[in-house]
Amino acid sequence: MSNENLKILLIGDSNCLPKFGLPNNNIDIEDIYTFKLQEKLNKHKIEKVIWGGITTKQLTNFAISYYEKWQPDIVIIHSGINDVKKQFISNNLSYYVFKIFSLFKISKKKYKNDILYNPNLIKYRGVSKEEIKNFKGQILRIKSSFSKSKIIYIGIHSNKNINNQRPNTFESIINFNKILKEEFRELFIDDSLFSSEHDYTEDGYHLNKKGQNKLLKKILEILS
Repeated sequence: MSNENLKILLIGDSNCLPKFGLPNNNIDIEDIYTFKLQEKLNKHKIEKVIWGGITTKQLTNFAISYYEKWQPDIVIIHSGINDVKKQFISNNLSYYVFKIFSLFKISKKKYKNDILYNPNLIKYRGVSKEEIKNFKGQILRIKSSFSKSKIIYIGIHSNKNINNQRPNTFESIINFNKILKEEFRELFIDDSLFSSEHDYTEDGYHLNKKGQNKLLKKILEILS
């Protein structure tokens, strides 16, 4: 990386946030790769848009609305797991189904646990939270909005433990990552970087300390 002061925008999901209360899997703030990256790149201007539990469209729309005119030199995106996770029915249909359930005083939390995210129902009929065509459309919008930026995209990653929560999600990751590989090529960080055995917390998709360090090393390698 050159010595000039670069503008760097980090856009990330819950893999960029600390994790506490996980048996043998705590991720302190100081262990997160974005924290270490900021320390190592302290001569550059770094902005962050990080939020857990939302889709790539929601996350990047926020980033675009506030940072498109900033024209960052480098954009690093770590998002997608919330798009691929399987659920029983689509969001559009779920909106109407929940309205019916709410008439019977059923809470949204109970509806999600018992119906929308129920693994036994998803095995029978599962759809990704975000349709793959909509995901691709958002990726193209990101590229257009940050057309002058060098965009590094971290591939959607997990091991097969994610299927315990959301059956068949692991298989969907492959299809979504194909889009990312096609669009970002050498700036795409392939999920094969991570070992299925040693780089994840127990849920199967959050990176543990070892996985975080691998990702940090890879990003610095690309930036150099």
